[in-house]
Amino acid sequence: MSIDRASQFRGSLLVVLGSVSFGFMPLFGSWAKEDHLSLWMLLALRFLIAAPILWAIVLFKKEAIPRGGALLSLMAMGAIGYVAEASCFFGALKYIPSGLVSLLLYIYPGIVTLIAWLFLHEKMSRGKLIALILATTGTGLLIIPTLTGSTLGPDAWKGIALGLIMAISYAIYIIAGTKLAKHAGPMVSSAVIVSSAAAVFVIIALFRGDALPESSRGWLAAGSLAIIATAIGITAVLAGLARIGPVRTSTLSIVEPLVTVVVGVTLLHELFSPIQYAGGACVLIAAITTARSRH
Repeated sequence: MSIDRASQFRGSLLVVLGSVSFGFMPLFGSWAKEDHLSLWMLLALRFLIAAPILWAIVLFKKEAIPRGGALLSLMAMGAIGYVAEASCFFGALKYIPSGLVSLLLYIYPGIVTLIAWLFLHEKMSRGKLIALILATTGTGLLIIPTLTGSTLGPDAWKGIALGLIMAISYAIYIIAGTKLAKHAGPMVSSAVIVSSAAAVFVIIALFRGDALPESSRGWLAAGSLAIIATAIGITAVLAGLARIGPVRTSTLSIVEPLVTVVVGVTLLHELFSPIQYAGGACVLIAAITTARSRH
């Protein structure tokens, strides 16, 4: 195996590792729920624990820290963009299955395509148009059971709403951060973003007077989210991204919702209707099509 192919193979494995790590987030969230740990304290601990790990990597690699407008922009991405996405993700888990939450998140490639076409004057290729139609169709199929009242509870619409807000906020986050992360460096960008998110969640948790975990189960949930689903997940994906590029990374990241669905069905005993499986398949195909049509 040549050096180039070996590097691409390692990069692919790293992206898959990171995506699998993210896919277990709902499981860790369920552990926090068992401990009665508040959403805000869970997220505060998640980012507060992960931040020094990421900064340690930055210092070890001796990467330069951005200043001025670049630094402020990264801080805004964490304090606004990441806070919105993470809050909606775990908030939606209260009302709908984790697999559905994760699949709703993966509507974001279609939203990115639409925003880029409408506001950034990017050309709409045939592949991107097909992906947008598939994403819209998949979203409808995922939501239909919640409107008819089948398979999900009466408050499922709240989870759907949070899931859609999550996808929109993540799409805006991706568009805003693409050029910025390239300029500042992906690892430094992640460290600043995670630290900024940690600051916001800590302030909210302290203002609310939320308690720390009551048991080892709660600390395990927060620690697992911080180490596995944040530090390892982000580091692995970014390291893989540097080796295989954004298109392959985006395609391989489809592993995340698949892992989430499997974890939800096997470990969290969640139920999906056949129409929702069809909707999820449309969303995943749309995400892959979008990734392959970016250039």
